[in-house]
Amino acid sequence: MAQRGKTRKQLVSSTIHLLRRHGAHGTGLQEVLSHSGSPRGSLYFHFPGGKDELIREAIQESAGAVERWLSQSLDEHASVAEGMDHFLGRYGEYMAATGFAEGCPVAGVALDVGPGGERLRSACDWAMTGWVTILAERLRAEGRDPEEAESLALTTLSAFEGVLILCRARRSLEPLGAVASQLQTLLAPRPEAV
Repeated sequence: MAQRGKTRKQLVSSTIHLLRRHGAHGTGLQEVLSHSGSPRGSLYFHFPGGKDELIREAIQESAGAVERWLSQSLDEHASVAEGMDHFLGRYGEYMAATGFAEGCPVAGVALDVGPGGERLRSACDWAMTGWVTILAERLRAEGRDPEEAESLALTTLSAFEGVLILCRARRSLEPLGAVASQLQTLLAPRPEAV
């Protein structure tokens, strides 16, 4: 029974890795099996819904990992601005360590979803909405009104996802530094809220 759980985790982990590099269309089931070292029959045993079911689980797992990183960065710093700066730096280190070959797996799937991919689109929306919710809650706790907090959280997430694409395209962390600097200004707590 423990081996079955291990195989399932390997399949999901390999899918996340491949989604980071190739997106949904570039991640084939044969590549997942090869990368994970799992036998072919295990894929449909664990994921009878096939590729879409496997990718949805990979999105859920990825979303949880980003939530943990984001929450940890926010918890360890006095403000959302400082926490986001730390989070962006940490993500940038990860990207650089992969030679800029890996980005956000959720964004990779969102960019690939076409007509008929409603379940995958919905999973991506769920993941990103979770990240926006975390940021908006922290911004409200710093004294921002709910509407402004939501807008700033959406802007921050958009900047984060966009800068990952730029970093990959340029194979450089320079765009991340520029965006992090602007987010520091945008997210800085208001003097009356401190």
